[in-house]
Amino acid sequence: MGGGGQPKEAAGEQDINFAAKAHDMIYGQNQKSSSAQDLGSAAALQAFKMFAGGDEKKSGGSTEQLAGLAMSEGMKLFMNNNSGAGQSDILKTAVQWALKFFMTQKMGSSSPGFSTLMGLVGNMGGGGNAPAQAAAGGSSGSGAKALFGKLMSVVGGNK
Repeated sequence: MGGGGQPKEAAGEQDINFAAKAHDMIYGQNQKSSSAQDLGSAAALQAFKMFAGGDEKKSGGSTEQLAGLAMSEGMKLFMNNNSGAGQSDILKTAVQWALKFFMTQKMGSSSPGFSTLMGLVGNMGGGGNAPAQAAAGGSSGSGAKALFGKLMSVVGGNK
């Protein structure tokens, strides 16, 4: 197994349920966490909700747009809900989870987690995502590309 690669697998039912619990704990109950997995998966699910749920013009976008949203949400959680997890760990985890969700959506009904994931997207309220929209909602995808490149340089993915 090489490090720094992007996950190609879709999120399964267990992954989606884990992320949904973390999302509820952090976004729904405003709890803090020291787990990069909790913070990253919650950030990714919030980003995917904005990406796939039709907020503004993000629906149907690229993986770079989704990664930018996930990193923006990850930074928000790093600053507000973090109790000990490292910044690069949170951001890397958020992007990895976001890409898993993207693959799940792309595979459609052939993915076992598709209906669960899309059900979550449809059921989530809009609360708490205005700062991320402002931070990641530039007029083009170039900002997300720059963010993604910066993240990958921080975590050592593109050397």
